Amino acid sequence: MNPFKDKLDAIKLLLGIKLAEVDTSVEEPSTTTETEQSTATAKDGTIIKWDGELAQGVDIFVVGHTGQMPAPDGNIEFEDGTIVAVSAGKVTSITASVAPEQSVNDMPVMASVDLEPINAEILELRAQMVILQNKANEVNEANKLSFSKIIELVELMNITPEVKAEPIGTNFGKQEEKQNRINALAAAIKSLPKR
Repeated sequence: MNPFKDKLDAIKLLLGIKLAEVDTSVEEPSTTTETEQSTATAKDGTIIKWDGELAQGVDIFVVGHTGQMPAPDGNIEFEDGTIVAVSAGKVTSITASVAPEQSVNDMPVMASVDLEPINAEILELRAQMVILQNKANEVNEANKLSFSKIIELVELMNITPEVKAEPIGTNFGKQEEKQNRINALAAAIKSLPKR
């Protein structure tokens, strides 16, 4: 007795349908599992194969004229940029490809943005900037005027009349001159004939 077939017959009876005999036997799953073999092409055009999903430890093969053989040690770069490191015919590491930079034409179009408030804010900021620039110019002119006044005062200080100060030791020079005259007079007196 097959419970599945009995239920199917009951449904047929209720619907009033006579269907052609359908094979309702359920196949038992096979105990041997065959893994699907995947392939990829290396950048140099070589066909690469492996069983199941590409992962570390998976056997990897190169397809040649005589069939497939274990891949040689080294790195294999696939056409999509993925790099697979191989040692002793097994995958040791996988480096995923880096997506190329998008060009402007490839980028998605953004939703339209209302630029009116942004433009109004920009105009307001420009007006404030003009006001600040005018104030800075006024301060600059005031600074220039103050600086020119300082220069005038310094120049006036240089024009003040010179006060001649007597050099130190002026009296000494006069005394020395007197002494020289006295000595000269004494010498002249000594040179006079005696009577």
